[in-house]
Amino acid sequence: MKKNVLFFILFIATIQAYGQQVHDGINAAQFGLREQKDATPAILKALDACYESGASRLIIPKGTYHFYQIMPWKNI
Repeated sequence: MKKNVLFFILFIATIQAYGQQVHDGINAAQFGLREQKDATPAILKALDACYESGASRLIIPKGTYHFYQIMPWKNI
């Protein structure tokens, strides 16, 4: 009986730990990602947040996004 209870507790703990890992990620929409706009700055901010927090996934909502080359000399 004790073995069954212990197995059940370990099974539930494993399922909960797996569920937390699946949802570990950063949503790019939280960093200003908008459809039909230049998504480059928002994606760069979201990638920095992934790196700093140790997140293993970057979640990008379904949609059409535009990415443009970063040209720092244009602002001179």
